Amino acid sequence: MKLKRIALGLTVVALMITIVPSVFACYEYTPGYWKHNVRVYVEGIGSYSADINEIKESDCSMECYETWIRAHICGDFTLEWANTEFWMRGPGRQPIRQMIADWFNLAKDNC
Repeated sequence: MKLKRIALGLTVVALMITIVPSVFACYEYTPGYWKHNVRVYVEGIGSYSADINEIKESDCSMECYETWIRAHICGDFTLEWANTEFWMRGPGRQPIRQMIADWFNLAKDNC
């Protein structure tokens, strides 16, 4: 019985070593990253953030993301709507922010 637990434990550790690095290989940007960049576009406050490759977002990239999201996820999507949703307060807001960030991450991967 003790040997089975040790074997199971070693199997789990081996799987974690194999799988976990591949999960983190794809970089996803946080809702805060997108909230900031959407605000820069919509309100003209601040300057764009740079991504992991040190390339700053721009008006052009934000418009590309908006177009991609409209075409592939939500036909009514606008950057103005995203800005409003990112800045709304109250319970249950974080899942909505995360959903929008996920949309932007997909768009960034495809633009």
